[in-house]
Amino acid sequence: MIFKGDYVSWFQRSTKLHLRTSLLFSLILISLLAACSGGLEPKPETRSAMQGVIRFKNRAQADSVQLLFLAGFPTPPQTFPNDFFTAVNNRDTLSLFDRYQAGADSIVYEAAWNARRYEYLIVAQFIAEPTITSVFVRENWRVVGLYGRVGNSALGAPIEIREGQITRGVDIDVDFWNPIPLPSE
Repeated sequence: MIFKGDYVSWFQRSTKLHLRTSLLFSLILISLLAACSGGLEPKPETRSAMQGVIRFKNRAQADSVQLLFLAGFPTPPQTFPNDFFTAVNNRDTLSLFDRYQAGADSIVYEAAWNARRYEYLIVAQFIAEPTITSVFVRENWRVVGLYGRVGNSALGAPIEIREGQITRGVDIDVDFWNPIPLPSE
């Protein structure tokens, strides 16, 4: 038989335990909510990129274009293609080969590159059979497009890609019949 005093004692212990559990649960819930701070909200756009159109004039025969790249350099290249491979390692290149092979007169592109100033932005064509050694031979590469080129100049215009922004209107004309000398030539 349960006496009234035992029941009151049990009820008080049970109530205290319930309050402690509720308080602990509330503290954990508040901590979790405070830690989230918008964790489920969409993140703002943070990519850095440039967009533009590459237009082809005097298209080369499809079999004469082995590789075709858009490449950016923070300074004009002095030893090409070595500087080109530095750009590849820095992820400052974009392959255009597949899109060129599709036969379009122009390519709309977006290059998600490093946020920085590029002093020299080119389209480079590889004209030999690609092998491990042939890609390192200067004579196997031609510069067929240069951003911001005026007349016959070997220098173009710089382009700035800013952190978290998309730089638009970076258009380049490519002429396969009139390659452009590199500034170091």
